[in-house]
Amino acid sequence: MTRFINIAVVAVLMLCMLVQAPLVFAEGQYDGKSLRVSKRDISGTDMVADLVLARPLGFVGLVIGTLAFVVALPFTVPTQQVEEAGKKLVVAPAKYTFVRPLGYRG
Repeated sequence: MTRFINIAVVAVLMLCMLVQAPLVFAEGQYDGKSLRVSKRDISGTDMVADLVLARPLGFVGLVIGTLAFVVALPFTVPTQQVEEAGKKLVVAPAKYTFVRPLGYRG
């Protein structure tokens, strides 16, 4: 029983490190200043739809992209495409989910 708990704790810690590493990598590259909100007023309906639909879907895309990034690592490391894969699979969904202004559709 103790061995199972040790293995489970190590597996959870490794998963947490794998998921957080790309986000730390992305933090220094996107500060949100490059986003331009259009001149039009963003309605409350747009904000609610973004909060209820788009953000959760963006988070799901982030999780799937992170998993795909980890699975693709053995193929991207030899070809030196890790940075590009990280930007497309992890950074873009993270930016869409956490950096983009609420209600912005860009």
